[in-house]
Amino acid sequence: MRTAVIPLMLLPGIALADVTLYGSVQGSLGRHAISQGASQSRIDDTGSSFGAKGNELLGSGLKTIWQIEFDFGMDGTKEHLGLNETFVGIEDPSLGKLRIGNLNNALKDMTTLNQWKSGGQIKHAGAEADKNYGADALTVFTNPAQFLKNAIRYDTPSFGGFSANLAYGFGENRNRDDGPSADRTSVGLRYQTSGWFAAYAYLREQNPCGTGVSDDQKKHCLPQTANVAAANLHYVEGGYRDDHWLLALALQQARGYDWSDQFSGASKSRYTVNGQQLAPAEAKLRTRQAALSLAYTTGAFTPKLTLARGWDQQVNGAKLAQSGYRQWIAGVDYALSKRTTAGLAHGRLTFDQNANQALYGKTTQLTATSVNFTHKF
Repeated sequence: MRTAVIPLMLLPGIALADVTLYGSVQGSLGRHAISQGASQSRIDDTGSSFGAKGNELLGSGLKTIWQIEFDFGMDGTKEHLGLNETFVGIEDPSLGKLRIGNLNNALKDMTTLNQWKSGGQIKHAGAEADKNYGADALTVFTNPAQFLKNAIRYDTPSFGGFSANLAYGFGENRNRDDGPSADRTSVGLRYQTSGWFAAYAYLREQNPCGTGVSDDQKKHCLPQTANVAAANLHYVEGGYRDDHWLLALALQQARGYDWSDQFSGASKSRYTVNGQQLAPAEAKLRTRQAALSLAYTTGAFTPKLTLARGWDQQVNGAKLAQSGYRQWIAGVDYALSKRTTAGLAHGRLTFDQNANQALYGKTTQLTATSVNFTHKF
């Protein structure tokens, strides 16, 4: 990170304001395999971004805050820049901060146990192509950790280690005018003291049938079931973290989210109920999953391990046998400097035969081995 004072002659609108320019370049070289397809070697972007942020003092501790951040594909796969957390707002040390813009939901701030970087994705021919991704990252467990595109968010200051946030995304399907508004609510609570931490996140997606699932804006749900209950998700994590140790355990329970869903309203999964193909929210899909991460830093090395499990799903109140998943990832990071890290990771992700992500109705196993490199500036 570097802080620069922008000269008046260059940018009169923010004269004499402190502006921080920051970012990271992240990439990986990986070998990815799937049990029902060919292996592939890939170079992938794993989260490269750049941005600028700053503030202006307004008096009595109150200040204006702003941030503009983009993501880009260092592997050449992105034709346009993507928008990360970008906002403008106000902050007071005793009252907290209020922002509007493209903002993290509570879950995106809380996945402490996710210590992996991977952009690997199996490119498999056919209709299943978008359902498979590299096994060297905790993608399934963290899928709902997303941005709210059209949001307002309030964060409290910390009171004795306790803090909270509340966000609301207005009309996340605002490009459509033929369905109800898919508003989204996010609530986060956190406590931290002397390395120990505990956190809770709640996500709620109102009118999940109001969001299109493809470019041609096809209906997401059947007309007779369009007014279904809101999708929701509960997430709890806790553990210990200091300069050497990381130990984190997280539990997640959701209604209306399949394993590969970022948002319920954008799901492409379908479940058969009474002879009809229904989206997860219509089918009253319920999921439960857990993850455990452990890491220890000694010198420049950080060996680490993550285990994750998704149990059999419930559809319309009945258990769907053989619909869960299992995953493990092991690896090590090496700090070349304070801003540059190299890492090695190997992971295995297995979907049971009745999971939507399984290919051709068979138990599907994905494996990945990758070398990754990150530089922050």
